[in-house]
Amino acid sequence: MTIGIYYIINKLDTKRYIGYSKNIEERYDERTQKDWTLHPNIKLRRAAKKYGQKNFVFTTIEECQEELLPEREKYYCSLFSKKMLYNIADPGKGGNLGEEVNKKIKKILNNPDVKKRQSENTKIALDRPDRREKRRINAIETWKNPEIRKNRSEAISVGLVGHIVTRETANKIGKANSGKIRTDEHKKNTSKSVTLALAKPEIREKLGHKREKHHKWVNINKEELLELYNSRISLDLLAQHFNASTSTINRRLAEISKEKKNI
Repeated sequence: MTIGIYYIINKLDTKRYIGYSKNIEERYDERTQKDWTLHPNIKLRRAAKKYGQKNFVFTTIEECQEELLPEREKYYCSLFSKKMLYNIADPGKGGNLGEEVNKKIKKILNNPDVKKRQSENTKIALDRPDRREKRRINAIETWKNPEIRKNRSEAISVGLVGHIVTRETANKIGKANSGKIRTDEHKKNTSKSVTLALAKPEIREKLGHKREKHHKWVNINKEELLELYNSRISLDLLAQHFNASTSTINRRLAEISKEKKNI
């Protein structure tokens, strides 16, 4: 891991971007493996579109101690005129443009058209096989931490309390999960998380209120249901009659059967 200062140089006109990093090898990988037109620096991004990525070179120019990084970046920037630099922020500030400039940038980034372009560019960058593999490896390493697994499990449990998504979001989630093969371990862990969540009184109460409000099966007349069922009417027709799902009808019939056995 190298700590130091680096250049990103345009070979055609020697104009350059000067930066520093606590891990130059990682920064080199980030800056070279993706399209230069997606670089955070807008000047460098525009130059990449104009001249092409092949005309830019990443070069380490000095290794130094971490606390000296801003000072050394400032020194190297002072060797060139502003016209010969792609840097936007003042040297040594690590990309901080100041409150006034940041407000202007925020206003631009909140533009719907800009957001759409950024989203499309991000999807292109993240869809690269090498980037997907890197995310996969990072996720595996992160999940090995017991503390992270515990926090994630607790977050999921808390999220069950009154969390309601729109029908559109639910359809998207269903479509994304469609066809996925769940391992026995995954099913077991999911079941365990739900069981732990439902063990909390506030969650049971919350879900109970939603059930009374949203599920019509609680108002099904037992005598009418039993009479129709004994007349050999199918579950599908019973579900249509009571405006409920077949699984709901099955549950209510099971409750009736259990009540009879206890008498």
